[in-house]
Amino acid sequence: MIKIAGKAPAHDHDDEGHHGGALGRIYASVARPLLKTKTISLTFLLVAAVISFGSLALIYTKDVTVKLLPFDNKSELSVVVDLPEGSSIEATDAVVQAVAREALEMHEVLSVQTHAGASAPFNFNGLVRHYYLRTQPHLGDVQILLDHKEHRERTSHEIALELRERVNQLDLPAGTNVKTVEPPPRPAGHGDPAGRGVWPRCRHKARGCQQDPCRV
Repeated sequence: MIKIAGKAPAHDHDDEGHHGGALGRIYASVARPLLKTKTISLTFLLVAAVISFGSLALIYTKDVTVKLLPFDNKSELSVVVDLPEGSSIEATDAVVQAVAREALEMHEVLSVQTHAGASAPFNFNGLVRHYYLRTQPHLGDVQILLDHKEHRERTSHEIALELRERVNQLDLPAGTNVKTVEPPPRPAGHGDPAGRGVWPRCRHKARGCQQDPCRV
């Protein structure tokens, strides 16, 4: 400080004056013992580092779960199907049709769209995950339209969990990877304000549709 201040007059800080008020006095009572000796200071830093990195280890052991974005009650879901490379488009279509039939067994599902060997019309989620590049014969998608959230008791997340269990019980070709995907939350004002999804509301069920699965 002498080199920086030059010939500026020195100021004496008495121990009795605390310019921070009550909060300053509390801070001083905690900080001074920690800074009293180098051994105590290094011990404090070591303990703080161990606690910090130890808390991150809870994420690895899954004792604490972390989700970057909250669950949202959307009116759409999708199932992404990846068959082993070299699979025919007919095999891919058979899998997505089986997934679609399982989805239509759930009363909250209004309609489905299946895509095999061609990318589905991508939404916000597909834009982020580059789903428009899924044009190989062994890749398929099932787009699912749910009833409006005001007309159903379960959230889209709860429906997605049941759909995942149903799909996992299907007899699929070896090496097939099926993922149930929920669209992430979007800023207010984006997408369909009515929450109906990206397809028109299906009326087939009310008319006793015989298509299996129902396609809009």
